[in-house]
Amino acid sequence: MTSEQQMEYCSECNAIATWYCVQDNANFCDQHNNFAHLLKSQKLHKFVSIDEKAVTIENQTAKPLNCKAHHMPLSLYCLFCKDVCCVACISVNNHKQHSDQVKSVVDVAKGEKNILNKYLEKIRKLQTTFADELSQLQQALKNIDIIESKTNQDIDKQFDRIMTCVENRRKVLKQRLKETSQTCRNNMHAKQEDLNNINSSLKKCLEDGRHTLTLNDYAALTRSKAIIDKIKNLENENVEHYHCDHLVDSISFHISIQTILEMIDTSGIVGEILAPSFVKEKCKLGRTYLEIEWESIQCEPPITAYILEIYRGLETKYHLQGLKSNTSYIFRLCASYEKQIGKTTLLSLKTLNFDLNNWTLSVSSSYAPLNAENTRESLLDGLFTTGAATSYSYGSEWIKATFSRPVPVASVTIAPLHKNPKVWNPQNGNSGTLQYSHDDNNWITVGTIAYVGMQHQKIEIDNITAQYWRLCHDWCLGTSSFLFK
Repeated sequence: MTSEQQMEYCSECNAIATWYCVQDNANFCDQHNNFAHLLKSQKLHKFVSIDEKAVTIENQTAKPLNCKAHHMPLSLYCLFCKDVCCVACISVNNHKQHSDQVKSVVDVAKGEKNILNKYLEKIRKLQTTFADELSQLQQALKNIDIIESKTNQDIDKQFDRIMTCVENRRKVLKQRLKETSQTCRNNMHAKQEDLNNINSSLKKCLEDGRHTLTLNDYAALTRSKAIIDKIKNLENENVEHYHCDHLVDSISFHISIQTILEMIDTSGIVGEILAPSFVKEKCKLGRTYLEIEWESIQCEPPITAYILEIYRGLETKYHLQGLKSNTSYIFRLCASYEKQIGKTTLLSLKTLNFDLNNWTLSVSSSYAPLNAENTRESLLDGLFTTGAATSYSYGSEWIKATFSRPVPVASVTIAPLHKNPKVWNPQNGNSGTLQYSHDDNNWITVGTIAYVGMQHQKIEIDNITAQYWRLCHDWCLGTSSFLFK
């Protein structure tokens, strides 16, 4: 809105006008515009935004110009001359020769507007294209900023790594220098001690010799021989001393720049490798197995190897088997990178204690004439004359052991029941099956009953963990043992 339009006021009040009514030729604010057009006849009035007032008035008042020669409206347009003309111009003037190219101004204007619209559409498409390109350029600038920031971080990280590597190398060299210097000092001190001992012996010999010279001949004869032997020994020691490696007060120490450059290029992880931590809430421990997890170490370059006791791999979860029940274990975990081994983390766990003799017995039916015990104790006592038995029927008969929780089982031992041979055949149960289930509904067969008189039958199983176990047969069934290992 221009400054002049901003000064337009409502014709009914002092408020700034927002509408212009063509028929009323008046300005209105929002409120009076509604009041002024309440009547049905007034609702047909044309009212436009106050911003469009000037254009609307111009269009309303604009009239075709008159021909200067004929004083008639210039309502026609000659395409050949590219100029406006009136009706009379076609008959008497220059336009007569090409009257077939004279069109109505309205039609020509309409055609020109259509052409203009096409160009405007092209411009709009160009605007869209340019806007998209500008957006892409803005995004490219943002990407450059992001890449610059990330690259700066990478540069800092790599140079920090290099500085750490160089600093570590400096510590190593200083430690080696310290050790070498101390070795030289120790050699010097040993040399000093040897010289002091020799000087002390020489001084003693000198004093003894001078004293001997003051003695009479008989006394001097005995003492002189001993002193002379001692002096000869000191001469030999002196010769050996001078034949030893010559000690110098300088230390030869080489600092290899090439070694440092190679370390920077191949060192990988610089400094001490962190210790991964166990995720204790995800470590599940059973009687003879363990699922254990730990958190991976995030570093550059990435850690891809971990050591859990003697287990090594890329995964951060292990399923360990073969553990003893009711036993405490300590697991050691550390990360490794090439030849570097990181700090060790310890996890202390204790396996659960499962009593494989603690279960509940149930039978599908009982055979009264046999009077079997049908108790868990009778199946654990090792006797062939006590146990459990079902009745004679043509349906599915079973003897079932139910544990309080799933237990791992490696073998099941059963045996024929030798009780009252007049009413019971010890072979009852032959060709039956040993089964297990996780839900007491769906059963899986893992063995077949094959009784031999007065002998136990051990059915080996591949360490299956289940809560429900049973002997099953489609005829009568009995056993004097039901032992789990």
